[in-house]
Amino acid sequence: MDKLKIEDSVFQASKRYLHDLYGDFTRIDEQKDKPDAAIRLSQKVDSVDVTIGIEITCVDKQGDLQYFNDEKFSRDITQQQIDDCINGVVPTQPMKKASIAIGKDYFYEAIEKKRDKYDGYKNDGGFDGVIILVFSQLFGCDEKHFSDYHVSWTNYLLSKSDFPFDKVVFVDRAQSKCITMFDKNKPKTSPPKNEPNKELGFTQIHSGYIPMNQSVNMYDIFKMEPLVNKKKSKSKRKKR
Repeated sequence: MDKLKIEDSVFQASKRYLHDLYGDFTRIDEQKDKPDAAIRLSQKVDSVDVTIGIEITCVDKQGDLQYFNDEKFSRDITQQQIDDCINGVVPTQPMKKASIAIGKDYFYEAIEKKRDKYDGYKNDGGFDGVIILVFSQLFGCDEKHFSDYHVSWTNYLLSKSDFPFDKVVFVDRAQSKCITMFDKNKPKTSPPKNEPNKELGFTQIHSGYIPMNQSVNMYDIFKMEPLVNKKKSKSKRKKR
C-alpha cells in the first residue's frame, strides 16, 4: 500500500472521532501534502470558515517496518513456504519474529520529529488549528499497557516540551478506534509513575503459510526461531 493510500486509510478510520471533536465537517480533498489532509468545519465562526490541518505519521521504528514489510529479501523462503503449503507440509518455524520494546518515550520520539513543521503548516496553510494523527502498522489501541501507561507518558513528555500541535490522536485502523494522546489545551504537568515492566513491549510474529485442514500447534511454531532473521544494524566505527 502506497503512502497516500495508507494516509487515507488512517483518515477514514478517524472520521467518527474527528466528528466527536469538531462536529460536522467536510474533507478538503485537494490537501494531500504539508500537511497530509485537512477538514473544513460546517460550523463557521463569525461567518468565516474554520479549517484544521492534519499531519499523519507512523510511530513504528524504521528497522521494524523494513523487517516485517520486506518481500525481496525473503522471496526465496516465501516461495518455498508456498510450495510446502501446496504439498501439505506444515511449517515448524514462523516466517518472521521480533521483540519490539515500547519505552515510555517510544511515541514521543516519533511525534517530536514533527515539531518544526507546525509553524509552516499553521501560517503558510492558513489553518485555524493543526493536529497529528499517529498510527502503527504493528499494533493497535488494545496493546498491553497502551492506555494505562503509554498514553499518559506521551501526554506528559509532549506537554513538558511545549509541543506546538493542537492535538495528537492515535488511530487504530483495524478497529477505527482513536485515543487522544495529547491536547495542548489540557497539558499534563506531573509525570506518571515509572514502571519498566510496562515497557517490555511485545513479540510480533508472522506465521507464514499453513495448509488447510491440518491440525497445527501454533505455540510450538511460534516458540521457534524465525526462517527470516532481522538484520542487525551495523555499528559505525569511530574515526581515529
